Amino acid sequence: MIQGYTFGKQGIARMELTLEPTPLYFQIQQKLRSRILNGELKPRDSLPSEAQLCAEFSVSRITVGKALDALVRDGMIHRKRGVGSFVSDRTQPSKAVRLTGSLEEMLAPVEKSTRQLLGTEIVSPPDVVAERFQSDSDVICFESLHASAGDVFSHSRMYFPADIGVQIQQAVRESVVPINAAEILLNVRVEKAEQTIAPILASSEIARCLNVEKGTPILEVVRTYLISDSRPISVVVAVYNPKKYQYKIDLYPRPH
Repeated sequence: MIQGYTFGKQGIARMELTLEPTPLYFQIQQKLRSRILNGELKPRDSLPSEAQLCAEFSVSRITVGKALDALVRDGMIHRKRGVGSFVSDRTQPSKAVRLTGSLEEMLAPVEKSTRQLLGTEIVSPPDVVAERFQSDSDVICFESLHASAGDVFSHSRMYFPADIGVQIQQAVRESVVPINAAEILLNVRVEKAEQTIAPILASSEIARCLNVEKGTPILEVVRTYLISDSRPISVVVAVYNPKKYQYKIDLYPRPH
């Protein structure tokens, strides 16, 4: 991650990126994302130019371009041709997915949300997880709370096979989204995601996490991430307070 500042011949402050397995473009993406989420860059603010970012991080224009492309896919920024890149002006925690769209849209985190990692532990898989992994071997669980403007709207438990989880846990502790960490550090690509959404009643534990009454109707999402050969790499079980979160799906006719 970012280690500090150095100063060039003209006194320009530059950030040093660590020479670690995480790609440089991803480190830049996470740094810019952090600036947006903490309010350093506000909605409609313009980002530094590509040339300025190249100088700040001492990387090529191609690397900066990849970082900005990733932020566009995440919905964090948008580009105006010939003008520059700007912070997106959306504040409601919501998700829009085209059923015929790209997988990146489904995997992108909710815009302007923050994630608090509550804990990491090796556990026996719950039935729903064992069923999707087709194994009852131990798994590693990343438990998190998700908030927008400090208001919690979701609680999630993300499960990985134990041998995979231990390889990504340090990156997850450094605020990298778990599935992104797996793709980057293990050099794999999620090819497909299978998801179910169902209404449930909040248990005592979940009610405390979401600040609702026990028995309140909430949404439960179970999502399985699959890599090549339809092998599952992760299962996430997340619950949402429907008063604070909307899941929007745009339906389009099949192209003729």
